[in-house]
Amino acid sequence: MTKVKYLYTDVGGNYYGNEYGYNNPNTVVFANDPAFPMPKIGSKIVTQVVNFSIISKGQQKKYKAKYKLTSKNFYPIKDPYVLFWIEKKGRYQLNNPGFKDVQNDELNKITKKINTMMLTGKGDQ
Repeated sequence: MTKVKYLYTDVGGNYYGNEYGYNNPNTVVFANDPAFPMPKIGSKIVTQVVNFSIISKGQQKKYKAKYKLTSKNFYPIKDPYVLFWIEKKGRYQLNNPGFKDVQNDELNKITKKINTMMLTGKGDQ
């Protein structure tokens, strides 16, 4: 979720959301990010979550007041652009399409381990 002004403001600071039906730049909308495609409901995923206490005190207060989120019921995803795998065609792969052809030894090693653990039930757990 984000405010429309963050999607429809150019580098010069000019707001052009009205051209897309958003007269109020503070309107909150769902923002689809090509680097983090939203998995389909029911998808199997693997990711790393962190404790809510890592988030700044100001954000903690805001989330608690607005959404009733606390360290007992909320665990943010650490880095959804990198540390997020989704099962597709029987194998886990990084969700970010930008990593499709990237050769990164560490990410490849983690992906291989996830597939071993999740799909065969074997591995160092």
